[in-house]
Amino acid sequence: MIKLWHFIAIGMLLGAHSVAEAQATRRGGSTPAVTPEQAAARQAEQEAAQKRQAAALAEQAAADQKFAALRTTKDGKLKISSLSLKHKKLFMDVYDEQYFRLDTAVPPDLRPYIKYSGLIQAYTDLCPQSLSKDKVTVEIEASQYMGSDYAPFTRTDYYKKYIAVRLAMEPRFVQSYRDSQRKFLSEYLKTWRLTSPDGELLSGYLILSGIGIELAKDSRAMITENGCGNPAIIKYMDNLTTYVSGAWVADQTDRLVWSEENPLNIQPLARYNKEYDMPKSVNAAIESRQFKILRCAYFINQNVQATEYYWKAGGPTPPADVVAYYDMVRPAVAECPAKVPPELKR
Repeated sequence: MIKLWHFIAIGMLLGAHSVAEAQATRRGGSTPAVTPEQAAARQAEQEAAQKRQAAALAEQAAADQKFAALRTTKDGKLKISSLSLKHKKLFMDVYDEQYFRLDTAVPPDLRPYIKYSGLIQAYTDLCPQSLSKDKVTVEIEASQYMGSDYAPFTRTDYYKKYIAVRLAMEPRFVQSYRDSQRKFLSEYLKTWRLTSPDGELLSGYLILSGIGIELAKDSRAMITENGCGNPAIIKYMDNLTTYVSGAWVADQTDRLVWSEENPLNIQPLARYNKEYDMPKSVNAAIESRQFKILRCAYFINQNVQATEYYWKAGGPTPPADVVAYYDMVRPAVAECPAKVPPELKR
């Protein structure tokens, strides 16, 4: 995805500079005269920033259109044309084992927990003949309020237990099926100020419950599109189980968890703040948008993560002074290494 934060940051810096000048003037100070050359250079930089922003927005729009048109996952095995655009990225991240990205989403993404029971129920409803001979039946009890008795200073409530859900499933799904709704409620109560769509506790919960219905419909559509017993569907259910159960943490220790490719831009890829003395060659390299950077995120453990940057191999080679300027970017590779690289010697 294209990162636009640097354009905003530049605007904020320019705005702060203008405010400082105005304050100095109000205090009786004199504003330094701007030479025609300085004014022309400032105007040129503003125009260049606007062009970069427009190009980034255009690339983002093109990427969004390309994503919306996807019909299968990257490996071509899971058909996804039946999924709603609203939730397609979530389904793809689960299939592609992007657990770290799901876990570190801001605000927290509770949809994996919301959708788990709907996915398992959908597969049982649509594909009972595909369940193995080892399948087990899970029963979920609920209570119904029947009434109350009153006495001086006391009240006794009466409830009747009943079986709310009776469902057959593979044994490896049972515990996560029982736990998923409890985990959703627990996480929601801890994070509702961030995760409630409308900022309210109760109504936010109801809205998320409605999203659960949307996700259940997408799950049913995906199973129907791919067919019962399809290995890609089984993989998807296993991956979602790995995530909601928390087993992914042990599986992903000390390894690459996600990566992305972006055109070279003004990111913090140099050890020191060099934007004020940026060589013309660096500006030209940014504006050309022909040089690519790989951003590689590594999960060390639950408390430590690392991000490394590489030049993207297979395209034009950046000029030597551009490579020297971006001294936090490692030598070119075709894709992010699977393991955390050794410390970069600078």
